[in-house]
Amino acid sequence: MQRVAHDMALLLIALAPLTGCVWLGRFYEGTDPKTPIGLDPIGGFVLFYWVDADGTACHGAPGTSGQPGPAAIDAVKPAALQSALDLAPVTAAQVADYQSIPYSVAKYLESQATGYHVFQFDNLFWRGRGDGKAFRDSFVHYYSVPQVIDIDNLPVTISPALIWGECQQAQFIALPSAGIAESGQHPTKCLSKVFPSFATTSTELLQSKCITRLQEGRSYRVYE
Repeated sequence: MQRVAHDMALLLIALAPLTGCVWLGRFYEGTDPKTPIGLDPIGGFVLFYWVDADGTACHGAPGTSGQPGPAAIDAVKPAALQSALDLAPVTAAQVADYQSIPYSVAKYLESQATGYHVFQFDNLFWRGRGDGKAFRDSFVHYYSVPQVIDIDNLPVTISPALIWGECQQAQFIALPSAGIAESGQHPTKCLSKVFPSFATTSTELLQSKCITRLQEGRSYRVYE
């Protein structure tokens, strides 16, 4: 019994750097208090990317397995997903539960990615405050403020906040990783990382690199 407990503890320690939690309870933190809010965010994609010398959003390891587009990782609880697909009513208590979402970067790290990345959250599952029903918006996606994250040392919890203005929303194309050569290097793009290099970055610089302004920033590579 002690051996099993010991092995489980070692497994949890090994997995800890590869896992995190997105908490959406602060999504409207920067919103003007006078702004009417009709939706509660309940899930979407965790996006990780860096920027090459040509201003292309990239993921993977620069010069080794770098590919255009951000790495997209599912971040929605199964119950929230089902509620959205069924257009089901969701209580306030369920919203609070749905807004704490675990995710894992283990599959993405197989691309040899490491170090600092830009993080943004793309919310596409919502609960309407008027009728209380959950739904998925497949057309326009709403992004969080860019943050710098070290994927080798993930924060236990990331709290995205909705970005306003030019970087706020866009449409996207999801490309499954199985359909591209993730083990190889793109011949002309993502050969070297220009940004980010440091954890401390000004808000102005981060927003100048927001995903909606980058080449191939809306062509996601989904890691399941």
